[in-house]
Amino acid sequence: GKGDGKGGTVDPQVFGLRQQYPSSEALGLKQPYGSFQGPTGAQKRGPNPLALFAAQLRVLSKQFWQVSSQPDFLVAWLGPFANYVLLSFLFAYGFMQVPSLCVLVAAAAGAAGLFLVGIRDRGHVWLPLGIGCCLATAIASLSGLYVYDMYSCFPSFYANSRIYTNVVPSQPSAAVADAGKITFTSETVVDTNRSIGYMSEQGRTYCVAPIRDGSGAIRIEFWAVGVGCCSSDGDFHCDSAQDSSAGAGVRIFDNSGFFLESSRDFYHKARQKAEATYAIVSAVEPMYVRWVKQDSLDVVAH
Repeated sequence: GKGDGKGGTVDPQVFGLRQQYPSSEALGLKQPYGSFQGPTGAQKRGPNPLALFAAQLRVLSKQFWQVSSQPDFLVAWLGPFANYVLLSFLFAYGFMQVPSLCVLVAAAAGAAGLFLVGIRDRGHVWLPLGIGCCLATAIASLSGLYVYDMYSCFPSFYANSRIYTNVVPSQPSAAVADAGKITFTSETVVDTNRSIGYMSEQGRTYCVAPIRDGSGAIRIEFWAVGVGCCSSDGDFHCDSAQDSSAGAGVRIFDNSGFFLESSRDFYHKARQKAEATYAIVSAVEPMYVRWVKQDSLDVVAH
């Protein structure tokens, strides 16, 4: 019964026999409890995506630390980073005192970066190091100048200026040209009735108002100023202009104009508009101040 007479094997289906397959237990597989059709739905699903992501992240982290621990990697990245930090601080806080030194150091750093790019054939680390130094030099110089021009220069201006007290507003402003903070006489007031505003192309309103006393002087030497605190026709309410107890001024210093247009130019235009509107005579180069109370001088200046 093992053959068909021709040396062939017996086909089980011809004799109504059922094909026998090895059981799951024989293959070492465990049949889930209560299942007759094979694996359960939970076993049919693939691996957990979060688990896969975590495993891949662990592999990438391990590879990153292996690469980052190499000396070449540290040199290629820490070198430009140190260059950026040093240059940006030098420009931000040293450009006022030693501008030539800032430019010289930046030029030397840029030249060093170009030199490293030129010797890139001597080792694989020199090209990324050179490019990184050049980029760090350019970005640090610009960002440092921006911080200087917009922020850090003004505390230096006030720190290196003088404080004048009991100043008569009719005296020439050139007599206190090195002033940073001024306290005026008790008769001094802001003439808000002759204030005016000038709107720039950027939509900012620059406000001015003459500072007077009871002497009846014709020429205006000091102007109270502000931004966005008046209308085009006046209504000056900048800082403490509406406070009768205020009698001090914080001088408006101008930045270098590297990144922002000079505010002094707009104050000049507003002053000229006030002169034409109210027939006021002003000094050619008056002093612009923020009108504050005396105990607010240090707060406003910084």
